[in-house]
Amino acid sequence: FSSFLKIPTAGYRNRSNGGVITTDSAVFLWTRDPFVDSGTKAQQAKYFSIDSSSINFNNLDRAYGFSIRCIKTKFSVSTANDPVVNDPSDPSTEDTINFNGFKYKTVLSPNTGKIWLDRNLGAKQVATSSTDTDAYGAYYQFGAAKCPVGFGVPTEAELKAETTEATAGIKVINFDSALKNFLQIPAAGFLNNIGNNLAGVGEQVAMWTKDESVGIEGGRALGVKNDWVNRKKVLIAEFNNSRIHVGLSVRCVKD
Repeated sequence: FSSFLKIPTAGYRNRSNGGVITTDSAVFLWTRDPFVDSGTKAQQAKYFSIDSSSINFNNLDRAYGFSIRCIKTKFSVSTANDPVVNDPSDPSTEDTINFNGFKYKTVLSPNTGKIWLDRNLGAKQVATSSTDTDAYGAYYQFGAAKCPVGFGVPTEAELKAETTEATAGIKVINFDSALKNFLQIPAAGFLNNIGNNLAGVGEQVAMWTKDESVGIEGGRALGVKNDWVNRKKVLIAEFNNSRIHVGLSVRCVKD
C-alpha cells in the first residue's frame, strides 16, 4: 500500500463456489499473459498476488475475478541514450496501428498537439479526394464505434479545435478545405438506417463526436454539406442526429 500504486487488499471472486467475493487480507491482480496448463489443458492466465507474508506470480483459471490496474500504452520509441519509452514528436513516422484488419498511421495536430488516426475508422486508405470511396470508412450509430486501445471518439470541442476553429494549418470551411486539413476528411455522406441506404455520398461530411444531444436521444456531429438552395457548399458547424437511425463517420483521437 505504501508503493506509488497504493494497492488495496481487495480479495477476489471465487469461481468454485458460485462467484462469492472473498475480501480477505490478500491482493490478486490479473496480468494480460495467457497460460495453458500442460496437464489439464485448462485455459488460465498469469496473476500477481500478495498476502501477509509473501508475493507471488502464478497462474489460475480465467473464471476467477481479480482486480485490474491499467497502464497507459505508448508508441515504442527509445534510443540507446534514452531507453525510456516516450511518445514521439511525430507519431505518423512510427509503427502502424493494426486494428480490426486495418493498418493505420497517426497524424499530429498542428492546432492542439493531439494524435489522431490518419483516416476514418474502417477506411482502406487516406483520402486522395473528397469522393475517394476507399477513404469513407464504416458508418456507425452514436456510441457504437470502437477505437484502437488508447484512442477514442473525440468530443465536440476536440473536433472543432481541429476543423472549424483551427488556429494552425487549414481551417475547415468547405469540402476542399476539409480534404486539405491535416485530417484529410472525405465527403463520406451518411447511412440512413431506417431505409438502410447511403445518402449524401460525395456531397456531405458528417462525423460523430461523443457528446450527447439533450431531449432527442441524439448525438452531436460536425460536418459540411451542399446548400442546394444557394448552390454552394456550406459549413454546418454543429448539428444533432438520431443515435440509432443515422450512421456517421468516426475519426479516433488518442486519449
